[in-house]
Amino acid sequence: MLIKASTPSPTALKGMATIFSLLNVLVSGVVQADRNNVQRRIKQYDESIQQFYPFFETS
Repeated sequence: MLIKASTPSPTALKGMATIFSLLNVLVSGVVQADRNNVQRRIKQYDESIQQFYPFFETS
């Protein structure tokens, strides 16, 4: 699947709100569609972060 988002030129910052809104909708959709798998992967990520960065506190 390809989703194309056009942003105004030449300033990249003008289109950032559009891009982040689109990303937020996509991530929210994935979380709603596969909540258990997402929670499992977040847990795996948190565990691996503790191995590489033991001084980093996760909440």
